[in-house]
Amino acid sequence: MTKKISYAEMLKSKPLTNFFESQPYNPSDRIIDLETRRKAVLDLLSDGQKHKTSEISSQETGGTDGTRRLRELRAEGHNICKEKDAETDQWLYWLEKIDNFKSEEV
Repeated sequence: MTKKISYAEMLKSKPLTNFFESQPYNPSDRIIDLETRRKAVLDLLSDGQKHKTSEISSQETGGTDGTRRLRELRAEGHNICKEKDAETDQWLYWLEKIDNFKSEEV
């Protein structure tokens, strides 16, 4: 006779796996990956130059959700500007550095 087990018990005995890599799924890996991608986008924009969406969404930088990384960086307080290039009809993004230092007169 086959013993019936709950779904939770089944998951404990057989952890979820990443379909493509056949490794156990670890939610913290996703958080690390998102932080790494967010940092890669910030590093790209830190040169002060304007960058196309295709650069930000490249596999080496922000991945397919590169523009989402931009929104996350804005939410963290980074001043990311954008404008549409009239010639190529693509959005361009850059990081505008703000000098928060205020001199005080004595």
